[in-house]
Order: sequence, then structure tokens, then C-alpha cells
Amino acid sequence: MPSSLKTSVLIAEPHALLREGIKGILANDPVFKVIAEVIITEELHAQLKVLKPDLIIIDYHTPGHFSIDDIPAIYDLSPSSTVLVLTSNQNKTDILKILEYGVNHYIIKKCGKEDLS
Repeated sequence: MPSSLKTSVLIAEPHALLREGIKGILANDPVFKVIAEVIITEELHAQLKVLKPDLIIIDYHTPGHFSIDDIPAIYDLSPSSTVLVLTSNQNKTDILKILEYGVNHYIIKKCGKEDLS
């Protein structure tokens, strides 16, 4: 599949092992191409100003790296991007806020691949 037809992905995850795992999963699917990885808010905002990825995978609940406030900023900087939240946070208030911001994809890290089908 030509690179221009692939879904471009930015991974916003501070933990290297998780970033590598996500990249490994996506590498096995010819539809996706990881174009950037960031570990803190400032990098995320800088990359979004330039790249405008099709998909952003983020764990917004990582103090010192990303926060819930990054979600509206993503939509401001890259309005056509789809946001997939991948987090261990199950706080209902946070989930409702994320949904109000327009996120339609929320995955809890403890789920298995059978839960994703």
C-alpha cells in the first residue's frame, strides 16, 4: 500500500515499552504508518502543529507527561485527527469529560485483544 494511502499515527505515550508494543502491533497492519512518538505535552503540541496525523493514540492520564487538558488542545491543533485514548484510568468523571471533548475511542489498558474485536 502506498505511504500516502496509509493512516498516519502519532503515539503519545511516555512509557517506552508501551510505545514499542503499539508500534509493533501497528507494523503488522499495512493500513497504519507511525509518523511520530512523543512523551510530553510540549512535544505533542509541536508535532501536531506540523504533522496533522490521521490518528492520535494517547494516554492522557500520565502526570508529568500528558493530562486531560491535552484532549481539547489536540482538536484545536489538528481538528481532523481521530483520537484514541489508551489508558488505565477508569474514573467515570474523567471518561465523561473525555467523551464531552469528542473522543469516541476509549480503551482500558487492562483489556485483552479478545475485548477489542
